[in-house]
Amino acid sequence: MATDQHSSEDGDSEALATAIGMYALGEWTLGQAAEQADVSRLRMRDVLENLGFEVHLGGPHDVEGAREELRALRNHE
Repeated sequence: MATDQHSSEDGDSEALATAIGMYALGEWTLGQAAEQADVSRLRMRDVLENLGFEVHLGGPHDVEGAREELRALRNHE
């Protein structure tokens, strides 16, 4: 029986596709995209780089962004 190799390492493919799109539009940070796709930040970075995206690293640009990053980190502890 054939299995999808990516399903376990990439989470839900629809969630991953949404995360990629929102990241590409600049609506989500790498951390937000990873959280929504239920993958690690490193995995999300690899997925984006493999698709040809330039991954933007760095901190949030405002207080609300910092709060969102903190919430994302707390949810993954």
